[in-house]
Amino acid sequence: MKKEKLYEEIATEEEIIAKLPAYIEANNRALLQERATHKKNLYDKKMRLEVIADEERIALVAREHLELHPYMIEKDCPICLETIPITDYLTFYLQSCCGGGICNGCMNDILSTHTAESRKAIRICPLCRAEHPKNKKGIMNVTKILAEKGNVCAQQWIAMMSYIGASDEGIPKNKKLSLKLLRATRDSHPGSAYGLAEFHKKGECGVEKSEDIVRKLLKISADGGYRIAQEEYAAKMWWKGLGNGKERVDAALYATLACSILQKGAFACSILQKGDKIYQSAYWVMGCLFEFGEGGMKQSWFLAKHYLQMAADNGDPFAYYPLAEVLVTISRLAYDGNLYIPGFSPVPKALYWLRKAFAEKDLFLKDKQATEPITKFAQDLESEVKKRCANCYMGSKETKIIKLVVPLSCCVRCRAAWYCCKECQVEHWKAGHKVDCIKPEKKKVQS
Repeated sequence: MKKEKLYEEIATEEEIIAKLPAYIEANNRALLQERATHKKNLYDKKMRLEVIADEERIALVAREHLELHPYMIEKDCPICLETIPITDYLTFYLQSCCGGGICNGCMNDILSTHTAESRKAIRICPLCRAEHPKNKKGIMNVTKILAEKGNVCAQQWIAMMSYIGASDEGIPKNKKLSLKLLRATRDSHPGSAYGLAEFHKKGECGVEKSEDIVRKLLKISADGGYRIAQEEYAAKMWWKGLGNGKERVDAALYATLACSILQKGAFACSILQKGDKIYQSAYWVMGCLFEFGEGGMKQSWFLAKHYLQMAADNGDPFAYYPLAEVLVTISRLAYDGNLYIPGFSPVPKALYWLRKAFAEKDLFLKDKQATEPITKFAQDLESEVKKRCANCYMGSKETKIIKLVVPLSCCVRCRAAWYCCKECQVEHWKAGHKVDCIKPEKKKVQS
């Protein structure tokens, strides 16, 4: 039903656009904005249609992959009575007393109520009614007993806590114990293969430091349904591959599988970390694949924008530059190359994301050759907006009547529009710049 309605709305918008003049003078702002309004509506609906189609593709790929690679481990939730696959470390909240648990959805429902009853419900096991310990050390002690009885989830949790430690709560690091438990549960819990990959990345506790072994373990974990491993494996395959080669095809497959889990409301975190920051990988990989039409994906600017926007909103610095590029490209296509129609300009948002990318240069902008196109793209955008007044189009070097230097001043909020006078700035703001403008500090930008 959604698709049929969208097709009808798209046809209506196309009819309206066809009746408008094909060429509009740059100074005819009202007609430019009218055409741009309908073009934006048309592109938004086309994008929604492509997103729906891609959601169907994701569901199909996930079903086919599950037939070949069943989940390593599943648990029954006593509240919703659903069988929940363990797809990351927050899919299922283990009850350390009896080995049961609560799924992520039901736990979120309990936490969202913020009542005394909900806080009490968290402290008491819904299965055996035992009260949980009040700190991690207490939970560690009772979980160890459960692990000794052979509970795989308990063993994996002990392995994780032993690896990272919690000195403030009296839990020391014990990487040898972690390694032992991860090896014991590698084929029965997808998180264990992922944990072993961490050891092989660094060569800790005498294990071989090997990128090939890391990729092999990540694939085992990813095939077992562990979303974080799917995201990291997809990112590694993206960096390793080119075009429609096997690596990029694998990147597309495992990013798709991760997206299928994220669509179900999984905890949105990923593995690329810098300090306390956690970034998304699956959305960024999907966005890049659709931007370039690689990994067996058909090129789609709409889907590239959809996925890169989600990745950027989640703080993935690798998505900032491609998102800026995609925003500008879509606007060029939509508005016949005009990037400066008030209310429809992508420039402030594009420059916002590019500036955020340069703020992360210590993370991924060390390679001068790789950053050259990013620098040029940003410089070209900035130099273009500085040439003339955004409102009356008067040049910064001279007026149209007499030779006279006219210094332009920028919008201090977005630094992406320049004006010859205060009157032009006010007029441009009312004409639509208030829609385009964005504060540099703003964390999420809906484009």
